[in-house]
Amino acid sequence: MSPTTQTPTIALLKQLVAFDTTSHLSNLALIEWAASYLRDAGFAVTLLPGQEAGKANLFALAGPADQPSIMLTGHSDVVPVADQDWDTDPFALTLKGDRAYGRGSCDMKGFLASVLAAAPAVGQAARAGKLKQPLAVVMTFDEETLMTGADEFLAHLTNMAAPPAAIIIGEPTNMQVVEGHKSSIIHETVIYGLGAHSSNPKLGANALLPMAEVVQFIDRMAAEIEAKPIAGSRFDPPYSTFNLGVLSGGTAHNTTAPTARLIWQIRTEPSDDWQPYVQRLEQFLQQELMPRWQAVHPAFRAENHLHEARLALKPTPNNPAAELAAKLTGHNERRVVAYCTEGGVFQQAAIPIVICGPGSIDQAHQANEWVALDQLAQCDRFMERLMQHLQA
Repeated sequence: MSPTTQTPTIALLKQLVAFDTTSHLSNLALIEWAASYLRDAGFAVTLLPGQEAGKANLFALAGPADQPSIMLTGHSDVVPVADQDWDTDPFALTLKGDRAYGRGSCDMKGFLASVLAAAPAVGQAARAGKLKQPLAVVMTFDEETLMTGADEFLAHLTNMAAPPAAIIIGEPTNMQVVEGHKSSIIHETVIYGLGAHSSNPKLGANALLPMAEVVQFIDRMAAEIEAKPIAGSRFDPPYSTFNLGVLSGGTAHNTTAPTARLIWQIRTEPSDDWQPYVQRLEQFLQQELMPRWQAVHPAFRAENHLHEARLALKPTPNNPAAELAAKLTGHNERRVVAYCTEGGVFQQAAIPIVICGPGSIDQAHQANEWVALDQLAQCDRFMERLMQHLQA
């Protein structure tokens, strides 16, 4: 039987998608709307304002507050639609066939919509005293950028009187059980030189020239790692990876480039430490590259800056969160993924974590982002079984 398009989850997803919560914008309109909805459903709701104005996390709880909860978490922000060629309005959910199109429909407002659709029944059971274990709902901000919301919520999480028994993060996994993911470590390397007229380039210090060597050095490190896959790795690919993301520099065709900037990324497996790779680059910059180029012109200098560090989620044995997700989905296989979530942040609180949510990461961040209606229906069934689990 195909899923109906007239479900509470789809109606709520329409409302969620209509909020433009692109990361550089405020998320307060969505958070305040969700807070009102959850209060009406019978949840105790706390808004946790972010250090940045216009941003807030949401924490809601239904059931006995002195008992460890099952915590469902999702980020409220979405990636930009700028420079993407959409066939429909990205902030108006559009149903076509067996798909729902809209920014965030997959990543990850579809999961949040399913959680909200289940909330009234959860709240009713809580008021009737039928919940033996509470349900917590968390919505964060800025996951798509610096994970600031998760970092700030971590302090609240570690100070809870009754920490959660398990955390389920509803990132898109096609409702499969994911117990681990790689890190995402982003750096910016800057070469400073000196601008001069191109008729006599030796009067300047062209920053693009040493930056070309930086690109080659990182590429060599990537090749070394690729040549030595990690034995027994469950990841695809089975080694840590590098990506050269953004390269910029110079001001005009007839001027030597005064600066050059490279934004690059490492994605390490949980068993691999990213810091030695950065140390190798910094040693190359300061002990090999710059002395050689400063002998050509003293204006040359180099800096390397950490932009953000999204930590890997390490699979753990005897993970109650993964066991619960397997029970609720019927999928016993435990998977790992190369993309990153807030799980690496929350794992610092030593709470069992699993990633499980509707949709495929292949549809995230793209023009015409979509989620399959059947995936939303599967998530709704997941929530129904979770409701039964909380009352058992």
